[in-house]
Amino acid sequence: MAGIKRFITYIYAYENGTKGINAGFAKVEIRGNECRIEVHLRGTPIRMGMDQVYLFKVEGGQMLAFPMGEMRMIKGSGDYGTIIKADQIGGSEYSFAEMDGMVFAGEEGAIAMTRWTEGKPFAVKTENIRLWEPQRFDVGGTENQKENEKNENIAERATAERVNAKKVTAKKTENPADKNGENAAEELHATEMPMRNIFPKFVWVDTWERFKNTYPYFTLPEDKNVECVRIELKDLRELPRKYWYLGNNSFLLHGFFNYRYLVLGKLEEDKWFIGVPGIYQQQERVMAAIFGFPEFMTTDHINQFGYWYHTLDE
Repeated sequence: MAGIKRFITYIYAYENGTKGINAGFAKVEIRGNECRIEVHLRGTPIRMGMDQVYLFKVEGGQMLAFPMGEMRMIKGSGDYGTIIKADQIGGSEYSFAEMDGMVFAGEEGAIAMTRWTEGKPFAVKTENIRLWEPQRFDVGGTENQKENEKNENIAERATAERVNAKKVTAKKTENPADKNGENAAEELHATEMPMRNIFPKFVWVDTWERFKNTYPYFTLPEDKNVECVRIELKDLRELPRKYWYLGNNSFLLHGFFNYRYLVLGKLEEDKWFIGVPGIYQQQERVMAAIFGFPEFMTTDHINQFGYWYHTLDE
């Protein structure tokens, strides 16, 4: 029938990157812009809990993964079905025609995968899964956004003025006897500093002080050198613009909607981080690492509660 494409692809379990037993199959049907996917897994190493389902595109030897949902696994078996738009996978600019396969990630690094395109082999491991994320989330042109842009422009101008002032000072202090200007050039070179070396630190120190004075402040019970403030999802807009994309991070959103808060923290030596509250569990560890929160700091050893965190560049 015209306009319809169907195929079946077989899924295999992987252990330490090595292909193992057949673990099931997936049926795909594309009708116009509607893509129906049906998955059946049996006897996989993914024994219990929720199995994360992704479509993926091979990119740079990694699986660029697009989250499709979760499949409940019982004794290594599970079933899953979904209907998606074929021309816009997971809200991205990629279409189903650009996908290379599906991957399923479970507890303790258990993984299963199917690939329906040909190409160079790659390591089928959880650490080789890289989640697709949009560049930033929509802040809707709010007053906060305008104020942030205004503050950033003021900071940029102030920094530029400081650099220009140093240049003027260097010219005034040059030796008049140096007719060829060589010494002046050397002195001027010593005072010049790339904007990226000045502006980020200035913004971070200023931003951190503002957060400390505005939001609930606390230190970790076992390490008083780790300072934190409790923030909400909307407060990510107060961070430098390059971190706004975190508002679309699935792991961060999951933690926020469970606990209703996030953490902005400061480590020693002026290193900042975003923390997602949660319980330390093996499956959570795998998912946290996939979504860019590989580290965990414990605040309650009895209940294994703490924060999965992602460090921010200065």
